[in-house]
Amino acid sequence: MNATMSVPRVIASAASIVCTAEALISLAAPDDPNDKGPCHFKRLSVFHGSANAAAAIRARPGLDPFRLPVFVSRDRAAATDATINHPDAGGSGGSAVFESRLPEVVFTTLFAAFERPYRGFYPYLLNSTEIPAERIRARNAELRGREQDVELLYRLPDPWKRQLFVALCRRYGLKPFREAGRRSTTIQVRAPKTFHDQTLWPEYRALAAELDAHLRELTERVIREAIDDDLSEAAEAPKALPAANR
Repeated sequence: MNATMSVPRVIASAASIVCTAEALISLAAPDDPNDKGPCHFKRLSVFHGSANAAAAIRARPGLDPFRLPVFVSRDRAAATDATINHPDAGGSGGSAVFESRLPEVVFTTLFAAFERPYRGFYPYLLNSTEIPAERIRARNAELRGREQDVELLYRLPDPWKRQLFVALCRRYGLKPFREAGRRSTTIQVRAPKTFHDQTLWPEYRALAAELDAHLRELTERVIREAIDDDLSEAAEAPKALPAANR
């Protein structure tokens, strides 16, 4: 047991669990390359080359893949190609390459499925990849065009996972709600059943597993550093014999 652990440090360690959960729930936590603490997620870069709208992107601020058709790439050269060889390059809005840092788990669950080969604009010299980022939300719109929305009901007793699920729904343009009188653990969503089965629920489960892993790691760290080094389960003991009759 670490007897020298101060009360403020115990509080700070416990707060790190909250920080990690909130960072994953937001799906867009700020990236600090010098941060090696419990709220630091492994991240990767994606790049967007704006041919003539750099000023508008900066004023927004930042790149929003849901406001207009946007292509991103893990290859900076692919983004740079758009600023040089795009037919509209050099417009009054200015050109630039923008970098976004995504938690790796977010890229894997939301972006990776749409990555495809990319040869660039004429003269087509690239051997790269691109991701049509707007397809993340367009996937839901396509299903809605083919299927009727159904009302889906979810019971999520864990408050962190409930917030995570609500954030994921909103990222897809859904409007989660709860009818008056229902328990606070209930979330209702209107969406195509196929979208639930093939997209929303699998991606939620992947993100929830990541959240579980972070919470487990940080909880064990807090216990080990602040309370006791022994994290083993309680020992199993034989049942006590009944008292003898007198």
